[in-house]
Amino acid sequence: MKKRLGPTDRLYPMPCPIVVAGTLEEPRCMAVAWIGIASATPPSVAMAIRDSRNTLEVILERGEFTVNIPSTSHAA
Repeated sequence: MKKRLGPTDRLYPMPCPIVVAGTLEEPRCMAVAWIGIASATPPSVAMAIRDSRNTLEVILERGEFTVNIPSTSHAA
């Protein structure tokens, strides 16, 4: 049964976003549990990443990353 939720800042049913940084040759990927919408204008997200994560190092070096929301078909 499909349910319309309308505009919301919640991900339902709470998939775990995957943050990807780096290059095609050396990608860095990580699941991020603490993430949310920070602003609509300009579009931005806020997320918590531990200092020791390699992905954070690459994000700070390159200044860019993507946030990917897997579909339910990708769930284990």
